[in-house]
Amino acid sequence: MLPVLDADTTEDYIVAAARVSFWAFCRFRAPAFYRPERKYLKAICDMLQALVEDRLVNEFGDPLAGLILNMPPRHGKTRTAILLSQWFLGRWPTRGIYAACYNETLSGRFAKGVRDGIQEVKGDSDHLVYSDYFPGVAIKQGDAAMAFWSLEGSHFSFLATSPGGTLTGVGAHLAIIDDLIKNADEAYNERVLEEHWDWYTNTTLSRLENGAKQLIIQTRWATKDLTGRLLEDDPNGWGVLCEPAYNESTGEMLCPDILSLEEYRKREGKTDPVIFQSNYQQKPFDAVDKLYGKFKTYATLPKFRDVHAYVDTADKGSDFLAGAAYGVTDDNIAYVLDVLYTLEGMEKTEMQMADMLANAGVREAYIESNNGGEGFARNVGKLMVKNGYTKCSVITFHQGGNKETRILTNATSVMNCVVMPEDWATRWPLFYRDVTRLGRSGKWLHDDAPDMLSGIIEKSIENRVAFSFG
Repeated sequence: MLPVLDADTTEDYIVAAARVSFWAFCRFRAPAFYRPERKYLKAICDMLQALVEDRLVNEFGDPLAGLILNMPPRHGKTRTAILLSQWFLGRWPTRGIYAACYNETLSGRFAKGVRDGIQEVKGDSDHLVYSDYFPGVAIKQGDAAMAFWSLEGSHFSFLATSPGGTLTGVGAHLAIIDDLIKNADEAYNERVLEEHWDWYTNTTLSRLENGAKQLIIQTRWATKDLTGRLLEDDPNGWGVLCEPAYNESTGEMLCPDILSLEEYRKREGKTDPVIFQSNYQQKPFDAVDKLYGKFKTYATLPKFRDVHAYVDTADKGSDFLAGAAYGVTDDNIAYVLDVLYTLEGMEKTEMQMADMLANAGVREAYIESNNGGEGFARNVGKLMVKNGYTKCSVITFHQGGNKETRILTNATSVMNCVVMPEDWATRWPLFYRDVTRLGRSGKWLHDDAPDMLSGIIEKSIENRVAFSFG
C-alpha cells in the first residue's frame, strides 16, 4: 500500500517505489489522475507490470504474449501506455519499443508524450522528474527525430508508426498498438479490418524479439477487429481486461468523476445505439441488438422465375439512393444481383440505374415516386430505351408506410428470403455497413439499405404477382 503523497513522504521512498512498481510510478508522476479510489487504473497498471515482467499467465500457467485492453474514451488508456513506455525503458534501457496508432499524427503525439516525459528538465528541487527515478537513462545526444530515437548506450529504443508506416530495421521487446480503427465507418468495412490483420501478421509480428510482449488497446467495434481476430486465433495466448463505462450488473459507473451516470445517459440518448454500445460498453456492433443475423450467400445462381428491381430514391441530401436488382425463384427466394447505393445526385444516378437494370436483365422495376421519384423513374425508363434495352417495365408507386415499422416487420422475411453474393461485403461496402450495423431498437443513422430490402419482400416475395412478358 503506497502512502498518501504529502510533505512527510520521503523522496527516497518515492523513487524506490516508482522503480519497482508501475502503479507507484504512475501515482507519483500524475497523482491528480492516478488516484487511489480509481481502482480500475490500479488493476490496469498491475496487469501491465505483470505482463512485462513475464508474470501474466493463462489458466495453464503459461506466460501470455500480450494483454488486450478495451475501455471507453477518456479513461486513461493511452496515457497509461505512454507512462508504461517510460517506465519500461527506465527498467530495461537496452530494450526497444514500437507503438502504432491509427495515423502518423496520433503516433507522433504518442511518441512526443514518451519523449517529453523522459527529457523533462528539473526546474524545482522539490519536483521529481524522470531522471530522478531512473538516473542515467537519457535520450542519445543528436537523436532529434521525435518518432524514432535511442537512449544513451542503446542502438534502438523507440519507434512510433502506423499501419503502412515503416518498421524496417527495428526489433521490439514491447509492442503497443493503440486503437487502429478511426471511426465506426472503418469498423464496418471488412476490407479495412482485413488490412489491419494483414499488417499485424505480416509486418508487426516479424519485428518482435523473442519473448516480446504486446499491448493491444482498442475500442471493441466489431467481432472481426484486431482484438476479435487475435482471440479467435489464439484464445489462450492473450489476457483481456474489458472495462465498460457502465456496469449493467451493479449499476455503477467505471469512474463517475470522468463520466457520470447522468452524462452517460445523455450521450446514450444522442448517439446511434450501436455506436454507443461499441464505444462505451465495448460491445461489437455486429453482436449488439442485431436486426439482421448472418445473411445467406450464393456462389452460383439458380434458375429465376422473374428478375425484378426495387429502388428507394433519396428523401434528403443525407439519404442514400438504394436500389437492387434481384432474381426471384419459384420458391420465392430473392437473389441479389447488383446494388446501387450512393449519395450522388439524380443527374448521375439516373444513368447508373439504367445501366444496372439493363445489365441485370430486369423485367420489372419498382421505383418509389416519393420526393422526385416519379421524374427519376421516367428518365431511367427513357435512358434504357435510348440505349436499346426495352424489356424492363418501370412501375412507380407511393410509399406511404412508416419506414421503421416496415423494416422491423419485414426483418425475418429478409433473413429467410434474401440471398447475397459471397463477396457482397467488399463489393458494396457502404451497403454492407448500413445493413449489418442496424440494431432492432433506437434511432438509426442510415436506414435506406434495410428499407430497400423490405421493399424487395413487399413487392416480390410476400405479395407475389406472376408477370407475363412477350
